[in-house]
Amino acid sequence: MNKIMIVDDNPNNRMLLRVMLEEYARETPGCELELAEAFNGSEAVGLAASEPFDLIFMDIMMPEMDGIEATRRIRAQDGNVMIVAVSAVDDAARQKEILQNGAEDYIPKPVNADIFRSRIGNYLALVASRTHPRHYGESVNLYTPEVFSRQLVFRIGSEDELAEFWEYYLLGHEHRSESLSDAVRTLCAIGDIALKLELTVRIVVEESDTRFFFTMTEIGGVDAKLIRLALAKNPTVTDYRTEAEKITFA
Repeated sequence: MNKIMIVDDNPNNRMLLRVMLEEYARETPGCELELAEAFNGSEAVGLAASEPFDLIFMDIMMPEMDGIEATRRIRAQDGNVMIVAVSAVDDAARQKEILQNGAEDYIPKPVNADIFRSRIGNYLALVASRTHPRHYGESVNLYTPEVFSRQLVFRIGSEDELAEFWEYYLLGHEHRSESLSDAVRTLCAIGDIALKLELTVRIVVEESDTRFFFTMTEIGGVDAKLIRLALAKNPTVTDYRTEAEKITFA
């Protein structure tokens, strides 16, 4: 059961998201959603303080407390909840501000039903990975034997799962940088090759205080020439190591 909050001062907008979420749940085997609504940021903060939510859809422009302040406060009290901004605000600065204050993605209004449906699956998969993380008992990357407590694993067996990895690090991650973005794009290129070969791979992300280590495992079925081709298309990515079954980007 995933608990989702819809925050918007317009009841018609709340109803639209509720209907799309209910339709998604009906059409997706095993999907159960518990939905709550808030009409402004102040009410949303209060609800989030009284019970945990997995996912919050947050409007930006609302009376009493806007979505940016509400996102900042909710994020301060809950580091795991996924917050997605949903707004008609055509202001790049405001969009950037809500992302910097804890939102992980941005969906413009009017909401496109097809785009929303494709993303909700990614959001719920990411929520599930946070709730049930996989842990390795030893280091996975090719740089150091140190075992890190901060570790996240992505199973890449479909385009949706590859998109989840892409969106998590290129849209929502607080430590976005040019080198991180280049590494993620290269990993996605290799992942796309693996999917075309009908292979399932994993991406293990280990995090120290200063660096990220992205290791794609189970790539023995991908021809080394294809991997070299993907690397050649991203010449700015130079800090990586490879062996027979995996590749690590630092």
